[in-house]
Amino acid sequence: MGFWEKLLGGKPAEGKKALKLGDLESLAEKKLEGEKQAFLKKSSQAFETVQELVKTALENLGEIEKRDFTAEGENQYLRKIVQSSKQGFTSKMQALLEKAFPPKQKDFEKSWNYSQNALASFQQDIASARKNIAYTGILAKNEMKEFGKSIEALEKKLLELKQLSESSKIKKLESLSEQLGTVKEIHVEQFKLKERIKELGEAVKELENAKSKALESKLALEQGAVFKEFHERMLEKERLEAEKKSLREKANNLLAPLEKQLRKMQSLNESKGWVLESTSSRLLAAFLHDAFQALRQDPKGEGLKELLKELEKAIEAGKISFKDEKEKGKKMQALQELEKFDFFGEFFWKLNELDKRLSALNAELEKSTLFKELHSLEARVESAEREKAQKSKEIEMLKQNLEKQESSRKERIEVAESRALEALEEKIEIKPEN
Repeated sequence: MGFWEKLLGGKPAEGKKALKLGDLESLAEKKLEGEKQAFLKKSSQAFETVQELVKTALENLGEIEKRDFTAEGENQYLRKIVQSSKQGFTSKMQALLEKAFPPKQKDFEKSWNYSQNALASFQQDIASARKNIAYTGILAKNEMKEFGKSIEALEKKLLELKQLSESSKIKKLESLSEQLGTVKEIHVEQFKLKERIKELGEAVKELENAKSKALESKLALEQGAVFKEFHERMLEKERLEAEKKSLREKANNLLAPLEKQLRKMQSLNESKGWVLESTSSRLLAAFLHDAFQALRQDPKGEGLKELLKELEKAIEAGKISFKDEKEKGKKMQALQELEKFDFFGEFFWKLNELDKRLSALNAELEKSTLFKELHSLEARVESAEREKAQKSKEIEMLKQNLEKQESSRKERIEVAESRALEALEEKIEIKPEN
């Protein structure tokens, strides 16, 4: 297959006529309109005959209706039965013949429906009146014979109309038009899907560009002198916070050797075994809970040293016992070292200096817009990635839908080509629209 053949959809199969969907639609509509007009012309001619036959049948029915069988002779029993049957017969036939009148207007739908259905309705009504026909015919043979001729002629004409509608290609052409309409709807839906996919694809490209620009801006900031200075300040902040953490750990570990004895003293205080002043009691609870925070409230350790003296007194009074003298000696030594410890210089002063420097650093960092700019750029990158993922997912779903639509379109085209062969008696290949 050459380039132009591929571009235009290839050559039609052997013996087939290639037509675009729109052209085939126009051809089918033109043929259908022609068939309808031809049917209307032929059916209108037949309707005139039907009208005359109905009128003749009504005249014949009138002759039967005039007869009064009960007044015509003997055997009244039979005559009454026939008279009763005659009344039922004429009533049913009157209704049948009135219903058999064809449409007066040249309306295709009415004419078509009449031609399709009148015969079946007519035959059904005749069959339902069979008994009345038989009884009435006993005493009105000649009249019934004439009426029967009119009815037979009318039935024959209705049969011709039925055959006329069935021989017409109207149904086949309507079926073809319906299939072509479905194919057209699928084309419209496919066009919408392709446009949406194209629109989403362009949006994905825009998001990619936005992400790339945000990443470039972020990289430029990170490689700039401002970021370097900012980074150094952050490292300094991390170092100071590490020092502060180390100081906290040191403070909390300072009382670790005497924690057991201090808790014992707290227990004695609660049980009134060794009563402390309320201030000392609260301070003891604070140191046992968080020594670092307690020292911030007792910067020189004066309150703690008073507690240590109370502890020493409780030990000397035998309120707090030890495993042996060796353990007692170690604890007493630790206690005396703490009593001499410079809490202000070793903790409070250093902590105060660290807090001052951290406060100054934080103030400096908060003034900087760099962090906000970097955060904003990172947010833009994340937003672009998130939107891109959503739109890419939608594209995949639309492509799957498009594949299903294409499969359906091909199936419908095959059906339409088959219907075209039946309706137009010509092999048609539907060409793709440009």
